[in-house]
Amino acid sequence: MSLCVKTLTLARGGRCLLRDLELDLQRGEVLGILGPNGSGKSTLLAAMAGQYLPEAGDIRWQGQSLTSLDAQHRPRLLGYAPQAVEPAWGIPLSAMLDTALDARGLEGQAASAARLQALRDFDLEALADRPITELSGGEARRLTLAVASIGEPPLLLLDEPFAALDLGHQAALRDWLRASGKAGRTVVTSLHDPNDALVACDRVLVLRGDGMFTLGRPQDVLFPGLIRDVWGVSLHRLDVLGGAILVPVGMVER
Repeated sequence: MSLCVKTLTLARGGRCLLRDLELDLQRGEVLGILGPNGSGKSTLLAAMAGQYLPEAGDIRWQGQSLTSLDAQHRPRLLGYAPQAVEPAWGIPLSAMLDTALDARGLEGQAASAARLQALRDFDLEALADRPITELSGGEARRLTLAVASIGEPPLLLLDEPFAALDLGHQAALRDWLRASGKAGRTVVTSLHDPNDALVACDRVLVLRGDGMFTLGRPQDVLFPGLIRDVWGVSLHRLDVLGGAILVPVGMVER
């Protein structure tokens, strides 16, 4: 296994968000974390990134506790894309990528190749010289993902990567997530749309916000009953082209 979570308990503001989570992720596995607002998705990702201390339990990568990693080794192991990063000054987009490359210990031809790949992966080539303070919300989101993934760290932690992306870049991101898993990178990502999980994830972890959770393959977990129980929304599941999608009940009845 690559990522091992043992008896993990998380709390915020005196409220238990997650209780006694046991999770083993293999190399190349893509895990989607879903749940209502405030259910603990971002807190769990921050704990995996070593930026939030859990109430109990442990998170290990190939036997090493993530909370014990120092500032030098953490960027070489994992890429973390939080929900939002507020730029403080208008450095060029390419300079932001160079800072990430330096943190990952890449230089010379290896750094140049990694920079070019990240720009291509997230459709940023035409924006390389633009100040980051002048990026749109979707462009800034793509930059955050490029910074997290540049240099191909083996573990990726992505908090709401689809936020602010247009339809074309959403489709490209789904393809990229699947390709990252096939390339052997372990990916943990929070999601709002269960259809993204059905397409891109090997397993899903559905948080309820009260300590309880459901873990399993998306095709086994994401059924209308669970959706209604967790989110209070009525959806209908359609099996199409060897897969499944979830749509509002009203769309099926028309």
